[in-house]
Amino acid sequence: TSNEGTWAESTGTLTLTVDTGGLSAGTTCTVSFEVQNGGSEQNAVVGVVSGTIEVGGFDSPISDHNLEADTTAVLYGVTGGESPLKLVEVAFDVASSIGQSVPLVSASNTITVTITVDHLLPSGSTVEITGLTGTQTVDGTLTVTSSPADVFTSNEGTWAESTGTLTLTVASGGLIASQGYVLSFEVQNRDAEQLTATTVSVSGDIPSGGDHDSLVESLTLVAATGDLMGVTGGAGPLLLVAGEFQDGGVGQSSPLVSSSNTITVSITGSVDIAAGSTITITGLTGTQTGDGTLTVTSVPADVFTSNE
Repeated sequence: TSNEGTWAESTGTLTLTVDTGGLSAGTTCTVSFEVQNGGSEQNAVVGVVSGTIEVGGFDSPISDHNLEADTTAVLYGVTGGESPLKLVEVAFDVASSIGQSVPLVSASNTITVTITVDHLLPSGSTVEITGLTGTQTVDGTLTVTSSPADVFTSNEGTWAESTGTLTLTVASGGLIASQGYVLSFEVQNRDAEQLTATTVSVSGDIPSGGDHDSLVESLTLVAATGDLMGVTGGAGPLLLVAGEFQDGGVGQSSPLVSSSNTITVSITGSVDIAAGSTITITGLTGTQTGDGTLTVTSVPADVFTSNE
């Protein structure tokens, strides 16, 4: 009646009333209805159907019948997943981790995240990485590379700067249980030091097609702790320092006017200075040396391009 039934949560019972016209013998009636699964894992339950036939002053009972379920069917990667109220909780592996490529202020920085799930994370699910505060990367879309490749829709994610959150949608095929997935994306570090790595977490949302999704509980990613570019702990996410020169000195070989003079500069960087970087020495006014290219010798040798 009214295409509705009365539900009792404590016993998991749905009571239906047959409408006008009844249900003829031998006719199979398939009934579907939506519930929200419990919040913890459990084995499948045994469904039982029974009834009473309305025939006047005294009803006629229909005896209990155990409903059969396919215990071998695989659903969402779960064997027996079609069995009624067999429930599993998808979780990220506790070894899921995060690191960075450059711990220097204002620099481009590739963030690398490794995640593993214990059950299939199906296509259409979302993965949210949050806590990457300390960038200058504005809200928008970030390109994401992954290994295996193409596991996220359009190889892109949606970025929110204020919370340092990247939201990704799982592509066709899903994320397979126990498979490690490595994803990388680029941000621009903020322009001030941040001397402690940020705490970054990963969580997920699995759409059910109904009113209630299944949430993948937030997990704090294991932060890399190694040294990077001469920075202690610099591999940790968004641990940022400003490079500086330390203990620099300058001298000359001749104080005589118009003579040749070898200027010797000693420089020590607080961080590794990568190939292609520039070092500028300025303030050496009072020469007759015209604009152009000067030959440079260095110890160690050949530190500078073309020794010029």
